[in-house]
Amino acid sequence: MRWYFISPLVVSLAALVATLIERDFAPSPELLRTMAGLGVSFFLAYVIEATWLVRKVNLDSDGKSAVLLEVITGIAVCGLGAVGALLALSEHSENQPYLWVDIYFFWWSLLALSFLGILVAVQPALAHELDRSTEQGKHPDVKADEVSD
Repeated sequence: MRWYFISPLVVSLAALVATLIERDFAPSPELLRTMAGLGVSFFLAYVIEATWLVRKVNLDSDGKSAVLLEVITGIAVCGLGAVGALLALSEHSENQPYLWVDIYFFWWSLLALSFLGILVAVQPALAHELDRSTEQGKHPDVKADEVSD
């Protein structure tokens, strides 16, 4: 079973609840552009940390590592989609009033960027924990002196 879809599903359901609760919120175009810039920064940090994570973790030892990588990839895809949605909303909001679908995509983007920011913050700890839990803590391509760094 692939776990890529779990992150977008959770973000979508939470955004739907937020939209139903707070329908009258109208963010400014400047806020939307600022959030998009923040999302790009989060995504770049994710890419750097993910390359380090894949290199450090032994994917052959158990399925837990592969599932975790699938879930964090889903979060990253949501974050990248959020950047696009925020930029589209910022252009749309200058010309037309907000519809409920605009508010939904705002909340979806906010939640996706929040999850991506949390992921960027905890990803080094996840890598360390997964590295310790694998067999002997070594990746086949990493020399023993590089593991101790």
